[in-house]
Order: sequence, then structure tokens, then C-alpha cells
Amino acid sequence: DFNLLLLDQLLKQPALEMVWCCNELNAGYAADGYARKRGVGCVCVTFCVGGFSALNAVAGAYSEDLPLIVISGGPNSCDHASNRVLHHTTGISDYGQQLRAFKEVTCCQVVIQHIEDAHMQLDTAISEAMMRRKPVYIEVACNLADLTHPSFIRPPVPYALASHHTNAAALAAAVEAAHALTSHTSLISEVGDSWFNTLKLKLPPGCEYELQMRYGSIGWSVGAVLGYCCAERQTSPERRVLACIGDGSFQMTAQEVSTMLRFNLHPIIVLINNGGYTIEVEIHDGPYNVIKNWNYAAFARALHNGDGKLWTAEARTEPELVAALAEAVKRPDELCFIVAFTHRDDCSAQLLEWGSRVAVANSRKPTGPH
Repeated sequence: DFNLLLLDQLLKQPALEMVWCCNELNAGYAADGYARKRGVGCVCVTFCVGGFSALNAVAGAYSEDLPLIVISGGPNSCDHASNRVLHHTTGISDYGQQLRAFKEVTCCQVVIQHIEDAHMQLDTAISEAMMRRKPVYIEVACNLADLTHPSFIRPPVPYALASHHTNAAALAAAVEAAHALTSHTSLISEVGDSWFNTLKLKLPPGCEYELQMRYGSIGWSVGAVLGYCCAERQTSPERRVLACIGDGSFQMTAQEVSTMLRFNLHPIIVLINNGGYTIEVEIHDGPYNVIKNWNYAAFARALHNGDGKLWTAEARTEPELVAALAEAVKRPDELCFIVAFTHRDDCSAQLLEWGSRVAVANSRKPTGPH
């Protein structure tokens, strides 16, 4: 209830499309994916139970210099002096816990408790996000969200951010590299580089790629695909996102496939079913690296449930994968979900070497007296 009035106000903005995710963490990942395409993303959550859930996604955006505007509902402005324990909080009368948590993963934080200076606080936070290329945190008291102030009624004052000077040589190199990757397909990957290199060969002729890297948080890719697809639809509807997602990662955030179907998005998702966390297997194996196998194609169809456009396939051999990708390309208006089965130890030489190096680094004995 801390952000319901705020959501009502956002719904009144005709130029704003609200995308409802299944949980706050996934919404944060979606805003991350959107920011990668459009330059800035926004996620709106409720107080404590919502904000704490979104923290990991915001930390990822912080680590990758993505402007992300985090808007959270907050307690009634009259409650701060009451010493009351609020529902759906951690059970103490300190209302600053969420603010302090977000200070670690945002470059600017504002708490709006007075309508008179709200415009100044909002401008400050958004400016910081854009200039410093980092997330910012805006908390709005729940009893202020539907109030107006003269500063919001008048036509807005012309507003511009300070310009940054660019290294000409670095810009030229970046433009050249970006041009080489400009394509009809965006590839979002949360699997080893061997799968990326394999898929480059399997894609039908004329289907080039643009690789999106990511903060190493398992589960990121499903939400990020949602946000990136929303951004692509606004700017380049002819382009299509290809997502390579491991089964372990998928189980973290699988619900957002339903949101993709709900909003008629049509990525090609290649679900790589190898029965567990192969990256962890190559570092240090154990039974905790094995996950419960799902019928992933049936799961996607269950989320579809007759609403939306979905095509599914399974591939157990290389020719089957080639055929499935070719068929997916012929279905540009459908969400195409391909389950590719691989052996749990099928990975690149680079991953094997990296895993062994991490294992050695992690096993170093403590130094000094102990």
C-alpha cells in the first residue's frame, strides 16, 4: 500500500507504458535491460519488502554504470515522529533501513517528505543518474503521491544536463566497434562463451548479432530480456533479441516469460538444459550444483495458457538445433522457446581454465597467525 497512490499517478501519464513484472527483483533486471538499450531505466517498488527484493538488480546496474531510477513508496510523512512499527517492515521503528541499504548501490538518494521541495529533489536525483551513469534512489511518502504543487502546474522550465567532453580517439574507436556489431539480432547471454560462439555459427545467414554482457548475478538474463525487448519495440521493432539462458539461471526468474507473453514480446530464448550450475561445477563440484530438472517447454506453454503467441521446440542434436533456430527466425511475431539439451560438462576450454584458477585462488590458506 505504500506505493499504490503513486502507481495511480504514473498510470495517468499517457506517454508512459507501465510493465508489471512478477516480482521486484525481476523488475529491477528488466529496468537494467531497458537501460542498456535506451540509456536509462526506471523501476518502482514498495517499501521494505519491495525495495530489499530489488537490491541485487540495482547493485548490478551500479557495477555496470547503468542509470537506473529507483522509485520507492515510503511511510506516511506523519509517521516518522510516531515511533510506530509499520507493517511489512523489519519490525523496528527505524524507517531508514532501506535508505541506508540503497546508499551502497546508488550515487544519490532523496526522501520526499515535503511537497514544496519535491521538484528540486527529483531534478537532483535524475540529473545525478544521467551525469554519473549510476542508479539513484527516490523515496516518496505515501501521502504525498497524489498532491500537487505550483511548481508542477506551470510549464516546465527548460532543463539541460551539463555536457561531457569526449576523447575523440576513444569515441572513434567505439563507433567503429559499435558499427561492426550493429545488426538485426541482439544476443543476451547468461551462459559460457562456448555457447555464444556455437550459436554464431548456427544462426541463419544474414542474422548478425550484438552481444550484451552482464553483472555476474544468476537470473539476470530473463528479466533483462524483458526490459531490452520493451526498449527494442520502441526504437527498432524490426530487430529481435536472442537470449541464451542456462537452466539454473532460468529457474531463478522464469516467471517473466509470462510477462513477455502478456506484453506480446517475441524474443528467441534458447534454454540450455545441462542439469545444473556448470560454472560452479568447474570450480568445485558437489551435489549442490545439481538442480531439479523441469519440463521447460511444457512450463513455457503453461505460462502461455492460451494467451499470447508462443512456439516451443526441443533440440537434442546439432541438426535439430539448427532446424529449430531456422524455424524461429521464420516466426518473427512469436516468442520462440527452444530447449537445447547438453551434457553437464559440455563447456569451453576457457571456462575449464577459469574454473581451475578460481578454485586455486579460493583455496589459498590464511596468512599470519591463526
